[in-house]
Amino acid sequence: MSTYPPMGSLYIAAGLEKAGFACTVWNGDYTSKPVRVSEGSSATTTADMTRKFKEYQALLNNLDRPIWQEVKSVIADEKPDVVGLAAYTTSVRSVINTAVLARQVNPECKIVCGGPHATVQPEDFFTEDSPVDYVIRGEGETAMLRLMEALRGHGDLSAVPGLVYRDADALKYNERAECYEDTSKLPMPAKHLMRHADRLPAVCFQPIFSSRGCPAKCIYCSSHHTFGRKPRAVPVDTVVREIEYLKKNFNVHHFFICDDTFGSERGHTMALLDEIIKRRLNITWGCQTRGEKLTEDLVRMMKKAGCTQVSIGVETGSPRIRKLIKKGNTNEDVERGVEILKKYRIEVATFFMFGFPTETREDIEQTVAFMKKLDPYTAHCNIATPDPGTEFMDLVQAQNLMPAHITDWSMHYHQSPDMFITDQFSAEEKLALITELQQIFDTHNKRKARLDLFKRAPLYFRIIWKQKLYKHPAYLLGKLRDLT
Repeated sequence: MSTYPPMGSLYIAAGLEKAGFACTVWNGDYTSKPVRVSEGSSATTTADMTRKFKEYQALLNNLDRPIWQEVKSVIADEKPDVVGLAAYTTSVRSVINTAVLARQVNPECKIVCGGPHATVQPEDFFTEDSPVDYVIRGEGETAMLRLMEALRGHGDLSAVPGLVYRDADALKYNERAECYEDTSKLPMPAKHLMRHADRLPAVCFQPIFSSRGCPAKCIYCSSHHTFGRKPRAVPVDTVVREIEYLKKNFNVHHFFICDDTFGSERGHTMALLDEIIKRRLNITWGCQTRGEKLTEDLVRMMKKAGCTQVSIGVETGSPRIRKLIKKGNTNEDVERGVEILKKYRIEVATFFMFGFPTETREDIEQTVAFMKKLDPYTAHCNIATPDPGTEFMDLVQAQNLMPAHITDWSMHYHQSPDMFITDQFSAEEKLALITELQQIFDTHNKRKARLDLFKRAPLYFRIIWKQKLYKHPAYLLGKLRDLT
């Protein structure tokens, strides 16, 4: 279950609405109902997600299950002429399932896919059992608008940048457009178009962007295929205007800045922080960045501007593995960044991955020791997962650790036991090691969260009151359940 809204779809919907198209955006991954794993929701711990993975795969392929019937009922209720689907590698099967259901509801509707996986491997959506009509590669704002105009009869499919579609018995690939260079022309994501927006808690509207693109070359990341490596800053006035709009219309007082690496464009970042302070926006927010980007003067400004939480992709504590995955920084860089954040009492969330090729027990022990040394507020334990279009995928396929042709992408998920692909352990040892690691991380996180809830109970009560979360008891119940 995810409160995170489909930001790409919201940007696209904003452009379509401006051009006169009626749109609805549905976050099908969110529900306010407290449901068990067997009923289709994710578990509260990574350990449970791994243990339930086979059950998840069985539910995924059964369209008679209630969760798929809900999808079908929503499509029937909205009566769309065109259905757009955001496709990640883990959700290829879900996307095709939704396309099948959409075609059942309306045999005449057109179905379009976009997103990271669609950008890198569009062919996966043109299989025999898939009714998908079009795939858009790369950023979709301009392409989707041109496609809609073409479907309306005012343009040619061959002129739609990045479009992939069936042409007789073959697939036709249009040339991709450059990334959206002039970010001042980007529309504000149309969060008012989210289905039942008036019923959603404020947390569903928190994410915003202040830039696109990431210059890092980590071998496991495919973000550059969609957004490029060159950071493109969203104008400060645009970001601030969006914050003010979300505060006024959706009662959002805490935000999450979704940039791949917050602070990549140092001058722009400092100008944004200065503007937040000058306008006295009185907000709190979090972001994600790299350890080496965090300097004393930057973090001081972040704190003054309301930053309360920073996520850092640590990945490993092994210098050897850090070099293998081309992380581009050192353990010392991460440690310095975490120390500065703690100095200013900013919560630190860290992300770790296990199971890289050649990773040994010694490497894993170094990572666990580094996590404990950093002692973050939250430590995420993930299984290293090679996505298509990444150097990581090329590496594991060259070493015959993954097949050259993959048809089932459901296993490419950070809690899938099948992804622990290091060749240093037997199958039984891998499962035991995954369980051990997840227990270590879950124990750490629950202990830190319970202590924090005790220490800062007044703050949490203010947040609940200010953002009217008391109107969403199921959401609050789920948060409390995570602590047990």
